[in-house]
Amino acid sequence: MHDLLGRRLGNYRLVRLLGYGGFADVYLGEHIHLGTQAALKVLRARLESEEQERFLQEGRTAAHLSHPSIVRVLDFGIEETVPFLVMEYAPHGTLRQRIPQGTRLSIQEILPLVRQLSSALHYAHEQGVIHRDVKPANMLLNQRDEVLLSDFGIAAIAQSVHGLNGKEVTGTAAYMSPEQIQGRALPASDQYSLGVVLYEWLTGDWPFHGSFTEICSQHLTATPPPLHEKRPDIPVAVATVVERALAKDPEQRFVSMQAFSDAFAEAYGNEIAAPDEDEVTLRRSLLTDPTLYADEGSRGASSLPPTMDAPVGGASVGIPSLPVVLSGKKTGVSRRKVIIGAGVALTGAAAIGGATWFLLAHATSHDASEQFTAPPSPTPASTRVPSVGTTVFTYRQHSESVLSLAWSPNGQYIVSGSADTTARVWKTTKDETLYTYRGHAGLLNSIFSVSWERNGKAIASGSSDQTVQIWEAATGNRLTLYQGHAARVLSVAWSPQTTSIASAGADKTVQVWDAFTGKIGAVYHGHTDSVYAVVWSPDGTLIASGSADKTVHVWEAETQQVVAHYQHTDAVYAVAWSPDGTLLASAGADQRIQIWDARTATQQTTLFISTELTAAITALSWSADGKRIASACTDATVSLWDVEAGKLVYTYKEHAAPVYTVAWVPDGPYLASGSADRTVRIWRGR
Repeated sequence: MHDLLGRRLGNYRLVRLLGYGGFADVYLGEHIHLGTQAALKVLRARLESEEQERFLQEGRTAAHLSHPSIVRVLDFGIEETVPFLVMEYAPHGTLRQRIPQGTRLSIQEILPLVRQLSSALHYAHEQGVIHRDVKPANMLLNQRDEVLLSDFGIAAIAQSVHGLNGKEVTGTAAYMSPEQIQGRALPASDQYSLGVVLYEWLTGDWPFHGSFTEICSQHLTATPPPLHEKRPDIPVAVATVVERALAKDPEQRFVSMQAFSDAFAEAYGNEIAAPDEDEVTLRRSLLTDPTLYADEGSRGASSLPPTMDAPVGGASVGIPSLPVVLSGKKTGVSRRKVIIGAGVALTGAAAIGGATWFLLAHATSHDASEQFTAPPSPTPASTRVPSVGTTVFTYRQHSESVLSLAWSPNGQYIVSGSADTTARVWKTTKDETLYTYRGHAGLLNSIFSVSWERNGKAIASGSSDQTVQIWEAATGNRLTLYQGHAARVLSVAWSPQTTSIASAGADKTVQVWDAFTGKIGAVYHGHTDSVYAVVWSPDGTLIASGSADKTVHVWEAETQQVVAHYQHTDAVYAVAWSPDGTLLASAGADQRIQIWDARTATQQTTLFISTELTAAITALSWSADGKRIASACTDATVSLWDVEAGKLVYTYKEHAAPVYTVAWVPDGPYLASGSADRTVRIWRGR
């Protein structure tokens, strides 16, 4: 059906062939009215009337699945006997392309993928839906490199379509469960298929080979070669979990996908023992004891500690073994020694950059003289003030989309988180990375959110690896690893008054916990879908959370009692408090900014993006004087709004791809914005 290019199906015109499989072709489609893009899966076979009804039923079922790790079905239909599905477009291809056959992954890289995929399948099974075709080719990557499982129900359609034979589904046969081969797919069949995927990722090879008939026969009767024979370094506990998922009898597998995911994580040793009192005291001292942050003049030129890489080029810093205890076991030295080692690392790191490290450690002053100022103009008129919209600096060290950023309290440094799995700390007037934090390292572990502690001494980062990590701003030494979330962490915020952290994610919760102990203080369950944004009120008493459930909730941090509830018409991606704590701005997929009373939910004003634009708002930032709001947008722009007048005053268009994050410098006229074009740009906003 390659001759369909240029043809219209539904409201979409087919503009490019994206790929093809055994029974369908996938096209990039463009909406004829909105100009938005989607992926259209077009079945090659013509359907008889009975098959058409089954196709429409499967389409309805797939369209009702709503999960952060499942590709959304936007529409479906049959036109002139041509059946098609309209799906969310995932521009970064599939895991089969990203992880070619023969590639071996570490367990650390596999773990977040198992969690996301298992969560998606567990949800589908609760809805009474069996996937039937779990394989890397059906695991897509969106703009942020998030994994999305596609093609729910398509295998069921394929099995009933005339003209398909065994040879056309040989690739799928490699992942097919024994009972599915016998024509009785169960929820446990998806677990078996994912088990085959894990076997392949661990060993670089399928468990069975041969013709379609030979592979099916082996699934029915043969035992897969033991994992340790193909890869001796695989822990026995991990191998046992995978081998149980590959049991011939579905009754011998795990009772659910969630149980399978939990067992895999536990086998890897992905649990942390609660820190003892001495450890907590030492953690706190790292950030509060002024003697640990002595003036750089009193420091000797000590050599870098063995846990850090030498500062070559971008001054990359390796992640040392800090207070992380896996499966209740110590890491080889006592906790006290590990924490003290972190203090030594801090002292050693001071030799890297003298005043640079001193400023990071003492990033508490808000004196205007210490704020970010634009670099001098190269012209003789070096005192000329840049006009609004002028780019004064561009940071280009990330290799994938920039998803989050935060200024240090003194405005001298920025931490930026990226889909390249790293967070980088850099000086705002030089294209120079002070160090690169790699604690979330692993395949596709995007860093969705970063937040700087109020005194500038620590940074929190949340990632698709489902963890929040707390690390020293001056060294990158990790202090705390929080693993309370059951899905990717989308937003992290420090309390402006205490050591509490609020973190939110795709598990639909907001969790409040202590940054030093990891102890949970509260879990807010008020949302019914992924929570994309969480922010504290300036006085630290209230928390506002925005969700894909189209709502913003304002609730008391201590009691979780809801104070206000505000409704949007689509997913909410961004929430921001006014500097005086009286108003909230919220925005998202409905392409408008709404400003409202934070305690009564009374709308003050609504700022509408130009009707010519049809892009989602991904981030908001309120200027320190409360007069302007900056909004980042997926159409590659940042808009500046006059709050009092409710008017658009400027649109920044220097980015070349969607903008995911924006923030005003503390008490200054400049902004930083991060984009899928892999840059952070600093520019004047007022």
